[in-house]
Formats: sequence, C-alpha cells, structure tokens
Amino acid sequence: MTVDAIHFAPPDDVHFQSLVIRASRGQIPVYGAVIETSKVSVKRAFDSHRPEDMEGGPEVVRQMFSDWQNNQPAQPWLYVKDGSYWVADDYFWIALIEKGMLATFAAQVFGEPLSQGLLQKAGPIELQFVHARFGKQ
Repeated sequence: MTVDAIHFAPPDDVHFQSLVIRASRGQIPVYGAVIETSKVSVKRAFDSHRPEDMEGGPEVVRQMFSDWQNNQPAQPWLYVKDGSYWVADDYFWIALIEKGMLATFAAQVFGEPLSQGLLQKAGPIELQFVHARFGKQ
C-alpha cells in the first residue's frame, strides 16, 4: 500500500512553524529528550485531526510500532505549552502514545523539556541537525 502523506497531513500549526524558524536561526535551543510517557501529558495541536482513523491509517500505526520494536523509533519534534508536550505534525506517533503502546519515548523538544518524566536530556543539539530536518529558514 502506498501512503499519501498529503492525505494524512494536519492543518498548519503556526506556533510550531514559528519555533522551527527560531530554532533554525539559533534563537531558541532544541534538546533531545527521553521521557517517561505516564508522567507527562502529550496533546495534539489539532485534536480533531486523527489520521490513524483514516483509510490506511491503522497500517501506518502498526508499522511505526513495529519500527519501535526493532529499535527504529520515530522521534517527534515537540514543544512545551501549558505544562504539556504538544505535537504539531507527528499524529501517527501520538496515536501510539494515546493507545498506551510506549512506556518511554525519545523526542526533540523546542526549548527546555519539562522536568517531570524526564529520564535523559541532551543538548542543546547542533544547529546543523535542525537544518537537516527543516532546512535553513
């Protein structure tokens, strides 16, 4: 089955886009973090956007879980707002979290990670890493 990424794309999260621009210019740090899932709240920027429920979506979630089991986990880019981690575009990944499939997760966090549930923190990560993912802004 061929996955059409545009079909699954969420609406644009302007706050996330602003963070990407600021991070790519070195104006805010980005940290790598390993987080205990049960100790934090992870929210969708657009709660009604549920690509995992669309045609082909369950297969994507199963593949992501299989990748995680094979030590190839997705590592989302998150931001902190109101004491929670927010997901702007990794909606299949958050489906794994919501289904209770991951006890811990690794992520890139714009700004300082939350202290609760934080098992490991690295960084700030190099600007080149941000550029490799998002390009220079």
